[in-house]
Amino acid sequence: MRMKLPITSLLAAVLLAAQASPARATLATEIQLPAMTESADLIVRGTVEKRRTTDENGRLFTQVTIKATEVHKGTVPASGRVVIRTVGGAKGLIISRVDGEPEFALGQEVLLFLDTDGFYARTVAMAQGKFDIVRDPVSRAEHIVRDLSGLAFVTFDPRGGLTIQHTDTAAAIPASYPELVSTIRRQVARTAMMRATALRAVEIARAQTEGVR
Repeated sequence: MRMKLPITSLLAAVLLAAQASPARATLATEIQLPAMTESADLIVRGTVEKRRTTDENGRLFTQVTIKATEVHKGTVPASGRVVIRTVGGAKGLIISRVDGEPEFALGQEVLLFLDTDGFYARTVAMAQGKFDIVRDPVSRAEHIVRDLSGLAFVTFDPRGGLTIQHTDTAAAIPASYPELVSTIRRQVARTAMMRATALRAVEIARAQTEGVR
């Protein structure tokens, strides 16, 4: 569902978004695959092994342990496990949920785009950085889906208009898992080549400057 409105204030946009859809959602900017690949410190496929919710001064956080099976960017710890921290969870009778945060089920296979910060990691751009891997029951081919139902994407046009797009159901990615991985690897290789070229250009410029001296 889409709607157009002039930019008056972020608060007005939030109120209009809430009125336009019965589902709650967090406003976010949609990040395309190349930018997400560039931004991520770690891109990994793995299986959800453990979940643990903690109460930290009245706020719930969930730690999700992923057993890595493939690494497409970055380096995983020697244990082969990555611990992700999400906001919210369930502990006793208390349930806390933040719209747009990714949810993990035990045993689920996922492809994750992660920002790392010490011991914990977080998905890039909330639920946008989590891809669920599902298999066709007949062909066993692996496909990718994402649940973006907790997000509402905001875009701006040159005339100062604002568009809010609600995602009411899980959004299917029009690519098989092998196709998505191939795209990621090409982007990683392209970025590495560009950085190497830029570094080489700096070295040449420095050498020329020192030669003049």
